[in-house]
Amino acid sequence: MKNIIKKIYLESQFESVESQSGIINSNRENKEFLITVDYSIDEFINFFECEKTDEVINLFNQMKENDTEAGKNTSLILLLEVESINEFYKKYKNQVLRIEEDEYFFRKYLIVYTSESIKKIKDYQNMLKELHIILLEESRLEKFQENLYLEEEYFVVIQLFVKIPFVQLDLEVEEYRTLESKINEVILRNNLLRYEKKVFEYIRNSSIDRYPLLRDSALDFDESDLLSSFFEHFEVNKK
Repeated sequence: MKNIIKKIYLESQFESVESQSGIINSNRENKEFLITVDYSIDEFINFFECEKTDEVINLFNQMKENDTEAGKNTSLILLLEVESINEFYKKYKNQVLRIEEDEYFFRKYLIVYTSESIKKIKDYQNMLKELHIILLEESRLEKFQENLYLEEEYFVVIQLFVKIPFVQLDLEVEEYRTLESKINEVILRNNLLRYEKKVFEYIRNSSIDRYPLLRDSALDFDESDLLSSFFEHFEVNKK
């Protein structure tokens, strides 16, 4: 996992230095600072008392002496390998919250993974682009919504976007069709052009009060199964 993180930092113009003890100290233009550390399960359990955390705090204090910006712009990224992500969160969810919600010294983010979950990811050359591609796979997103831990690789990718402060979703990384373009394609393919204006007005002004008027008006004009299915699709996605 550490090599994955290093690639992300490098692609994001962060300069990194790794100490002999394996702690990575990274910064971007001396404005954003990251401390990245591997933790064992025992160190995680005893996070607030373990030697590794003391070492991290000492490094943080040195960083503040060298640059005052570090005091308010530093985040700690904890990397933790486990046997099962699902079982880990069942057992240690409260400890995760305790660590991540702790307000002392710096912000804290825990990234949990298994060896199998990063088996493919670790070999990616263009790391951020490949991670975006995975993230935007709709079928995997649907599975994730049903069960967070069903696909561990996808869960790891979600964590990388949510927990590394500067990593953001960029829809221009691949040809990602907007909702409006998808709808337009459906309209053209199914000869529903006469509803185009009303549909896009709904998208731009999607208040709960206006939608029933749009739906009822269209269905009064044409009660075809195709059009009914068309609106059912939006009602499902609107919930």
